[in-house]
Amino acid sequence: MEILDCIGNTPLVRLPSDFTHTNATILVKLEEFNLGGSIKSRVGYQMIIDAEQDGRIDLNNPQNVMILEATGGNTGIGIAQICAIRGYHCVLTVPDNYSEVRVNLLRNMGATVILSNHKIGNDSHIRKALELLEKNTNYIYVDQTKNPSNSKAHYLGTGQEILKQCNRPIDCFVAGIGSGGTITGVGKAIKEKYPSCKIVGVQPYGCDVLQGKAIPHIIQGIAIGKIPDVLDVSIVDEMITITNEEVVKTKALLSKNLGLYLGYSSVANIIGAIHVAKDLGKDKVVVTVSPDGGRNY
Repeated sequence: MEILDCIGNTPLVRLPSDFTHTNATILVKLEEFNLGGSIKSRVGYQMIIDAEQDGRIDLNNPQNVMILEATGGNTGIGIAQICAIRGYHCVLTVPDNYSEVRVNLLRNMGATVILSNHKIGNDSHIRKALELLEKNTNYIYVDQTKNPSNSKAHYLGTGQEILKQCNRPIDCFVAGIGSGGTITGVGKAIKEKYPSCKIVGVQPYGCDVLQGKAIPHIIQGIAIGKIPDVLDVSIVDEMITITNEEVVKTKALLSKNLGLYLGYSSVANIIGAIHVAKDLGKDKVVVTVSPDGGRNY
């Protein structure tokens, strides 16, 4: 097995009904089992592989390749890993209020991390990346919010894995919306096989993701204050709003009662899935994803 073979094929686990208090089946794909510890390793890999294949990356001079990305951390980890393996340089812009643990991890992996001022908006790291790109035209900005490789990673990988692992009709897929890649790619894959499946997005209280509106919140990685180009809005059937208080409470319960120590976006997805499952009722199947664990926060 090669190092990159550790991306994908993550477990799909069932939450016990005495925790969810619903007769529906809730399945969670645990993406912390990816190389890099998150779902974004899939995206980082796909974006760089596609850039190599379409000629944006000069394979003959890897030491001169400068990969740029705006990231909350997880995509950056995925990209930094691939760059380390390939011998590319990696420049990442990250909001200055994001996890210091994650920022230090990125730097330890060899990435140059440039912090953006989070007070100017949830998309401050994207603005900083664009500033750098203007000054450094040799940078290759992979841009997960616009790059079709993002949703491609989830259509070809995450979505197909869920269909294979579940092996029964799926009534609803629930996911938070950050770059839009997961809900678009997985949603497309599931709807192709089960057209009646409902695709539900998760957003923090006070945010309206489908209108590109966001306020400060604790769920890092979702509701960035703009509608990502990657997001296929037409695939989203419904949105569920989650409060900070719900997330904090449920995070503690998942850890204490199930031994699942997860990040806030993972917890938000599970809360959304439970809400949907209670409405759907017995014998229905709801699938969601846990983008990462809670150790890097």
